[in-house]
Amino acid sequence: MNLKFTKPELRVTTDRDRARDLGVSVADIAAALQLYYSNGRLAYFLINGKQYQVIAQVNRANRDQPLDLKTVYIRNAKGTLVQLDNVVKTTEDATPPAIYHFNRYKSATISCGLAPGVRLAKGL
Repeated sequence: MNLKFTKPELRVTTDRDRARDLGVSVADIAAALQLYYSNGRLAYFLINGKQYQVIAQVNRANRDQPLDLKTVYIRNAKGTLVQLDNVVKTTEDATPPAIYHFNRYKSATISCGLAPGVRLAKGL
């Protein structure tokens, strides 16, 4: 079988009611998560005729655990800082490291064999 759920995954869900009550937009939450976890290219700069990328990302030691979301703050509509952990819910899950497809459908290959001493006619 080639379908194994071995890749850990952290699902982050926005608590929209809580975010609205605290004056934080969903777009701001998404932007904060993207800046915190992705290695997005922000800009370029030139030094001595060479172009370098400006990439924003938090050190891996500060973003490996779900509790690290407690260290992220975002500004609400009033300009005060709100802890990101107050407006999102996290759940840990496991997913397959790769999803295979056959004719555009998600698929898995399952192989089996007969038990020792069982003939094919009896196995069907």
